[in-house]
Amino acid sequence: MKYLGLGKTIYNSNITELTLGDQYQWTTLLSERLSRKKWSGQWPEIALKKIKACPSDYEGIAENRDITTPRFVEDLYQKKGMFYELLKNKKLDLFCSKFNENILFIPHHLAHAFSSLALMPFEKALILVMDGGGSSLKEYESSQFKEYGLKTFADNSIEHTSLYEWDGHHLTPLFQEELVYENYSDSSKKFSNGIGSYYEKVAQLIFNDNLSSGKVMGLASFGHSSFKNQDHVTLQRNIDWTKGFTGQDKGIWQKNGNQSYWQDEAATVQEAFEVNLMRVFEKITARSLNHLPLVFTGGCALNCTANFKAYQKKVFPDIYIPPNPGDEGISLGLAFGKAFLDKNITPKKIPYELQTSAFGWNYGNEAHLFFKDFYTVPLKDLHLVVSLLKKGEVIAWFQGRSECGPRSLGHRSLLARPDRPGLKDQLNQTIKFRENFRPYGASVLWEESHEYFDVEEGFQNPFMSFATPIRSQYYELLKEVSHVDKTCRMQTVMSQQNPAFHKLIKTCQEKGMLPILLNTSLNIMGEPIVESPEDALHFLNHSVVNHLVFNDLLISKVEL
Repeated sequence: MKYLGLGKTIYNSNITELTLGDQYQWTTLLSERLSRKKWSGQWPEIALKKIKACPSDYEGIAENRDITTPRFVEDLYQKKGMFYELLKNKKLDLFCSKFNENILFIPHHLAHAFSSLALMPFEKALILVMDGGGSSLKEYESSQFKEYGLKTFADNSIEHTSLYEWDGHHLTPLFQEELVYENYSDSSKKFSNGIGSYYEKVAQLIFNDNLSSGKVMGLASFGHSSFKNQDHVTLQRNIDWTKGFTGQDKGIWQKNGNQSYWQDEAATVQEAFEVNLMRVFEKITARSLNHLPLVFTGGCALNCTANFKAYQKKVFPDIYIPPNPGDEGISLGLAFGKAFLDKNITPKKIPYELQTSAFGWNYGNEAHLFFKDFYTVPLKDLHLVVSLLKKGEVIAWFQGRSECGPRSLGHRSLLARPDRPGLKDQLNQTIKFRENFRPYGASVLWEESHEYFDVEEGFQNPFMSFATPIRSQYYELLKEVSHVDKTCRMQTVMSQQNPAFHKLIKTCQEKGMLPILLNTSLNIMGEPIVESPEDALHFLNHSVVNHLVFNDLLISKVEL
């Protein structure tokens, strides 16, 4: 049986084709990776064509769009220019509910919850969904979803925090909090009570981009918070919006005289976020449910600084964050949710040692078609690659299927030894062109992670979900992958999770290096993460990086 999820979301549309059998298998394709337009929310035509999708091939299809329904937006497209006629000409019209009444709309937070069910390492768990905004209660009013709606929201409200319990067979909603936007006579802006929405507003203030919440999190460590337990709307109304950045250039941003103000606003929203998360935890504890492990998902679950502070509280026996907690995970939740609702298909627990984020397209080993103008060396082992790393080279790393979330985790990565002085400056100035304050992450052998990072032995962090403190004796050695607060967004790597990547780091250790590599995304500034061999070729041609490991080949611009 095959199911299709259509995530027609605003900033990261995606599809998932799910095949059910003895094992559940799926492919997730993100529109931005295929169109090469970052944060692409375009209708998922390219992805549907790539898998040669035919509606009759699927047992069921489900769709979602955050805030509004896909049908509402598609009708707007039609008013602007013959959208439905174009889809009919391309034989894609049956992927619209207007022409296919069998397509099920699954509300946004419910899709996040189903996505987590498909991935989590637990038999039973709580699932907490927090983001900038989901669906309105109207989408829960159909007979199929009445059991998942908890209360009547205000007419102009949508979900922003939802809690579900999974008992191994049933998904039960426990509470929801609504997001309400209000207009104010003394401001041209609309503000809401939601922490995700507040975070996006601060990102707009500081970076002129509401999608730069990750940068806000990094900047927060430089500032001083003025939170003082004020409500989120008051905090937003108190912002001096005349100090907002209105440009796009990184150099101009770094020279702006409002840096100190921005740092303090970032620190304030970060503290507000952390306090809000603990408030939700207190609500869970009051219901005596904290004996269950917690799955945390939705865009807010990408706040790795808050995540580790929450983990340290030990409110739950474990906290798991999937590789795609943002809207990249919506289509998986739709496909799995449709199967669950129609056939009562239940999840199969994925233990930590088998956790992966590599659900993208399988391109095979097609290097000979793309890299004819480069020197190529077949790799019987990784010693040559390790020798380049040991000399201080930055290596592009392309292995198998791409990651389905926002972080490169050993399938589409740029790698370097983390103890090389000046590495961060080199990356910022010649390769990544990022703002100077932003830290770089690192990947470490799972079995060695507690030696270098202040975590207990056996700590799991396969998707860089937690920013963990570096142990004091290694801070100087790891300062190139350390933030100003002496933490690192690190990734633990187990041998079964990613055999090739684990072997590379292990070989580095055997050659006298640290069992740690700096790991950042394989892309050129402003572009999405590399997806295909063509993208890898484009990267080599437009980057100063000289070496690419493409599956089992070393591809170089210079003769070795």
